[in-house]
Amino acid sequence: ENVRNLDTSLAVKENFDIIKRELLISSTRIVMYYVDGFVTSALMQKLMMHLTSVKDFGDNSHGSVVEFAKKSVPSVEVDPEYDLDNICKAVRSGCTSFLAEGFGDGAIIIDTRSYPARVTAEPENDKVMRGSRDGFVETIIFNTAMIRRRIRDTNLRVSYLCVGESSKTDIAVVYIEGKADKSYVRE
Repeated sequence: ENVRNLDTSLAVKENFDIIKRELLISSTRIVMYYVDGFVTSALMQKLMMHLTSVKDFGDNSHGSVVEFAKKSVPSVEVDPEYDLDNICKAVRSGCTSFLAEGFGDGAIIIDTRSYPARVTAEPENDKVMRGSRDGFVETIIFNTAMIRRRIRDTNLRVSYLCVGESSKTDIAVVYIEGKADKSYVRE
């Protein structure tokens, strides 16, 4: 039922770039969803190779997804998820969604994103005389990492938000706790 709902919500048959990868491992049917172009094939191959060695995918209980994510997924960013809308949003954002027969109503979201990006070089139109020569790029993770590299204050906060009814644009609100106007940050 979960696979059928995700097929519909992600419009897998209509979108050539949304990949549905079905595997049979240890007589357990697993299904992965991801956006072609956001994941590297080397990373996906390593993940699939690891999964072929797994013997137990859970017992359809609510905690099966959490336990499997803790014990059997060799990735840095792994989150169990039970909400269909959040699973679809994660796939559209570039993550890999992983379902298995033993997970019950849950899925595992694996951050396998790898964005195409240009070099963070000095902007052509905004030259500086002193200071860093970095410029923002289209990838939010690169930009927030660049800010953290320059500002090492323990009070630096980077809050992730998804805005827009249709576009679902990823944004980051970056501020220093204790220095930024709280009402402005909330707004």
